[in-house]
Amino acid sequence: MIRYAIFFALLAVTFGQQRDSGCGTNHFQIGFQGEFFSMNYDPDPANNARYSPNAFCDWVCETSAVQQQVIQLTFLDFAVEGAVNCVYDSVTAYDGTDATAPVLRKMCGHSIPNPTIATDRFMTVHFETDASVQYRGFHAEWNTRDEPIECGTGTEFRCGDDVNGFCIPIDLRCDGTDDCPTGEDELNCPENSLSCGEPTFAPNLTAPYHDEFSTDIVGGWPAEAGSWPWVVALQRMFSHTCGGTIINSGWVVTAAHCVYLDRVNPAVYDVITGKHIYLQPDPFEAVHDIDEIFVHPDFSFFKEDYNIALLKVRGEMDLNNAYTHDICLPPSGITFANNTEAWIAGWGDTLPSTDVTGILMQANVNIYSKEYCNSPELHNGDMFETTMFCAGGDSPAGDVDACNGDDGGPLMWYQSSTAKWNLAGIVSHRSGDKCAEPGLPGLYTDASSVVNWIRDILLHN
Repeated sequence: MIRYAIFFALLAVTFGQQRDSGCGTNHFQIGFQGEFFSMNYDPDPANNARYSPNAFCDWVCETSAVQQQVIQLTFLDFAVEGAVNCVYDSVTAYDGTDATAPVLRKMCGHSIPNPTIATDRFMTVHFETDASVQYRGFHAEWNTRDEPIECGTGTEFRCGDDVNGFCIPIDLRCDGTDDCPTGEDELNCPENSLSCGEPTFAPNLTAPYHDEFSTDIVGGWPAEAGSWPWVVALQRMFSHTCGGTIINSGWVVTAAHCVYLDRVNPAVYDVITGKHIYLQPDPFEAVHDIDEIFVHPDFSFFKEDYNIALLKVRGEMDLNNAYTHDICLPPSGITFANNTEAWIAGWGDTLPSTDVTGILMQANVNIYSKEYCNSPELHNGDMFETTMFCAGGDSPAGDVDACNGDDGGPLMWYQSSTAKWNLAGIVSHRSGDKCAEPGLPGLYTDASSVVNWIRDILLHN
């Protein structure tokens, strides 16, 4: 014991005097590992503990230079108010001994961030809160480790973890041969599953009597449970924001405008699979954190085209139950004939209310020619013909349409030659847009025009 006391005393001399962060506890940690908590932290949400308002806290972690190792920060629990760019409450990791060092990562939201690794033996973690809205907070651990194995972006793929793994050429990924010992180079490849687009429960495509039509989605009717198993709900800080579509066990596609502002902070989002009745738990429902968000590089809020994003979920979604499955990606560059029948599904707004619906709704629409969509009496040339098309009801009356909350969800086309459902488009309504405007069919991202980009992202990530 005396030996350990002498050791830590020497460490204190070596690394400097302990400092207090102003949060009431010792926040200068030295050695090879440690842990810290936000103030008032309680791991049990039922106790309703909250961190303090107007906090300004620092934890400085430092290890010996002798080992030539770096510091890794890992969160065991994390619940911090989410906002665009984390402007309200935030946890920021700095690559040095204070907040003047380069920022490694700024975090907020409610899902656990991936580990953050410094480039040297120092890391500062800064926690700052405003005067309103407090959450449970966080439990963090840090430890020393060797510098991570990093592979060339876009040129190499890493087998194994970043401690014991190794890099292989990217050309060996998804080539049909297991080049990694556990075969991870052949997982989550751009191809769908062999049974993509084949729901266990066939959708009911027969419309009810007209007077039974719902005003949800708009002009649709309730879907059969499990009949659209690739449709997911996208939530931001536990609130419904958009729809999405499973394209394989690791990836979901949605609209870029749904996630653009928080694209660097995936911790604020969840993907909910296996859901049918929105406001109650479903037997096969599962909640998935998002590891990374990829927005098409040509998307801009100032124009409608390239409105697509890919969400890489943490781990894998279970596609082996009847209520969760992937839809097939469409052939690249396919052109739909005028009045091609397609289907939409989602939990979007009802009219005239603005709440998500209780049950997943569906409706059939027609895909119209791009020339017709861009005609003066419709979108008047505002539609980008290379990446978009429009779809609506059986007539130009526009009384069947997706609505707010359905954004990012699928437009689905049944390919009779393969007997499979394909992703034809992505609902591209913007928040606040009117729905089912007479004579104005809704806008969709043409999935076939961006399918090569989708495959490229899946291949390299």
